[in-house]
Amino acid sequence: MTGFVGAVIEAWDEIRIHRLRVSLSLLAIGLAIAVMTATLALGQQMAQATQESTEKWGGRSVTLMAEFWAEDPAGQQKVVNAVDDFVDRYEITYTSRILRPWGEFTTRGGALDWVEMIAVDPAYATIHRIETIRGSWFGEGDVQRLAPAVVVNEMLLEMAGVPTDLSVQPDLVMKSMTGGADISFVVIGVVPSEGEWDSPRAYALYDGLTAGASEQEKQNWGSPQYELWLTPADAATAQTKLQTELQPLVGEYGYVNVYPMSQMMGGGEDFFSGIRTLILGIGIAVLVLGAVSLVNVSLVTVQQRVREIGIRRSFGAASGRVFFSIMMESVVGTFLAGVVGVAIAIVALRYLPVMDWLMMPVQDTPPFPMGAAVQGIVWATVIGALAGLLPGIFATRVRPIDAMRA
Repeated sequence: MTGFVGAVIEAWDEIRIHRLRVSLSLLAIGLAIAVMTATLALGQQMAQATQESTEKWGGRSVTLMAEFWAEDPAGQQKVVNAVDDFVDRYEITYTSRILRPWGEFTTRGGALDWVEMIAVDPAYATIHRIETIRGSWFGEGDVQRLAPAVVVNEMLLEMAGVPTDLSVQPDLVMKSMTGGADISFVVIGVVPSEGEWDSPRAYALYDGLTAGASEQEKQNWGSPQYELWLTPADAATAQTKLQTELQPLVGEYGYVNVYPMSQMMGGGEDFFSGIRTLILGIGIAVLVLGAVSLVNVSLVTVQQRVREIGIRRSFGAASGRVFFSIMMESVVGTFLAGVVGVAIAIVALRYLPVMDWLMMPVQDTPPFPMGAAVQGIVWATVIGALAGLLPGIFATRVRPIDAMRA
């Protein structure tokens, strides 16, 4: 152990003495390690961004969708009660009713040809990763409002001709299609639009909306759908049980369909595997070039240290000791280059908006993969060991007589 520590200290001293040459040869290795580790971590973030994008539309993995239609209103209510009982019985935390009411809409800026109205429960935002950029999502007290609360997207406010900062209410009103009272909404939050092709959208609180609608209006809207977010292990069992419990309640001509709405996007990593493999290949090529440069520098350094090595041999230094000390100079240098390269990758991915530049925003940024960091340092150390073989062998062939001639 003492010999190993001594060799490491000796290698560090030699690196300090020849720091300019060594630094230039290790620069390429450090940059290659930074690129390789950053690529592995970036691939993980890309997979997370792909997963989140899918979950915004299809719900979390696994989200079950329950659709049903009964022959008569009494049977319809029985199915609704059965689903609510199922949710309570199995203590499903995140579940939401979904209703898509329709009607004519008017705003402060005039009538809108079409608005995508979705009545949901508060858990809908968690299931679909919805985040407001102004105001807030639905809370416990919103159901008590005199006017139903809604969260709208930026597109709706722009088409209504009002600012998107909620400084002015758009006066959103849905006209009754059955001759009943019109429903006026109060906007409490704003979500970002999905792009220039997005349509005006409003999320209404389910209980708040249905409380102010007539029975005929609600019948025209139809029955709600249910979304239930479950763990993958529980989803298959819950799907079968819920389908079995609801089927007898809809009648002979009714239907029940329970299916997984979300898709298991474990292939997000595979989606970017080609690009990641290409960048890793480039990184390995740069590593090899850096190793060649390091070998050249080490050989020149050993040739300049012939006197020193010869004197050490004359005082009894074994060939193995000389070989190990020379090789350790490369190992220590590349190890430090690997550490610096990993540090550069961590800092770059943490403080630079790389995912925003790629137009792939991430809500839950995964931690930097320690496996990638360790792999980068190991790669650098292995390259150092290989690069130190030839200079080490050359050093073992130096004879004491060479020191006298030098």
